[in-house]
Amino acid sequence: MIGMRYCLLPLAVMSLSSCATLYRATISEIRPVKSAAEEVDIKASEMGFDVKGAASLTRGLANRYGNKNAKSAGGILDFAVAMSSWAPATGNPTLREDWSDAVATELRQRCQGGRVENLTVLREAASYPLVSGEIVRVKAYCAR
Repeated sequence: MIGMRYCLLPLAVMSLSSCATLYRATISEIRPVKSAAEEVDIKASEMGFDVKGAASLTRGLANRYGNKNAKSAGGILDFAVAMSSWAPATGNPTLREDWSDAVATELRQRCQGGRVENLTVLREAASYPLVSGEIVRVKAYCAR
């Protein structure tokens, strides 16, 4: 039982730390902003899950405690990640694939009848152990 307490302490400390990662920043052609232009800021986010990290944790715990079923579960997770990850990707997989589609819809709604200028798009994540906050931020000006 004492060994388990020492195992939980590093996990508790790791869960309190995080790291922000900027994956990509895109800036459109920058023009002088007209005084009548309205600034538009939009943010969309979704929780991601680190499948590779979960497989690694499962394997590590299985090796530590000698559980053969857990070892095979880690191998199955590794295989599932390899088979489902064909294209390059940024960030961790999310529960919904269309979570960032709302950004374009909201930009159109907030700039109806206007022209979108000086568009800046940031793709970033706030990473925690086994989960992450996948984020898309858009800043633009709507000239009417």
